[in-house]
Amino acid sequence: EGFFENMDKNPVRAVTWKKCEITGKVGKDALLINYGAFLEKKGKLYVDDFHFYVKDHNAWKEVDSLANSFESDSTGKQPKSWTPMTPEYTITVVNDIPCFGNKCVMIEMKP
Repeated sequence: EGFFENMDKNPVRAVTWKKCEITGKVGKDALLINYGAFLEKKGKLYVDDFHFYVKDHNAWKEVDSLANSFESDSTGKQPKSWTPMTPEYTITVVNDIPCFGNKCVMIEMKP
């Protein structure tokens, strides 16, 4: 049994940075975990400072290899760990308005 949440029923439409959190139970037989952000329709979406945690007994532990603040990615390029789901969108590391550090990611529909 899988877990799926894309916040479709609770979309973020803020014009300033907003912390968002998704919590769910991933089955022991899971082979893959996808996470990220998506833009519906036209516009720009900025994201920054992703963290991924697992519960080990009674303590939450961060999975360091999945955390992403985009600071080590090259500005103007697609972040190394992100892939657009469709060719209509671009994902670019920018330094326009980061929430943390000096860089964030902009998702934009191609004109």
